[in-house]
Amino acid sequence: MKNKLFLFASLLVMTIVSSCSRYEEGPGLSLRSKDARLEGEWTIEEYAGQATSGDLTMSIKDDGTYTFSSAFGDDSGTWEWATLKTEVVFTNVLGDNTVTIVRLANKELWYKDDAGDLYKWKQD
Repeated sequence: MKNKLFLFASLLVMTIVSSCSRYEEGPGLSLRSKDARLEGEWTIEEYAGQATSGDLTMSIKDDGTYTFSSAFGDDSGTWEWATLKTEVVFTNVLGDNTVTIVRLANKELWYKDDAGDLYKWKQD
């Protein structure tokens, strides 16, 4: 009887945790905060379904600043969370760019831009 009760409780907890993710692609549960998962050095892995050469990098810092670096030049500005930490607003001299996070794991960041293009980033 105790085994059945333990199994039922475990299944119930797993169901609740897996349904609580804010992001389409998860993760359902993480021991790291959203800030800790977002901040760091990122390299582009895929853009709009196409693999990339990784020539675009992004640095997101805990002081609220970011830097994009590519062969075409650099961009920098500030970032902040929006909409219950499901969106990030990047602000530079040209204005705001809001992206919707699809996946935010320890070494993975996927987001969609306003046009619906999916960007997949990774950390080393």
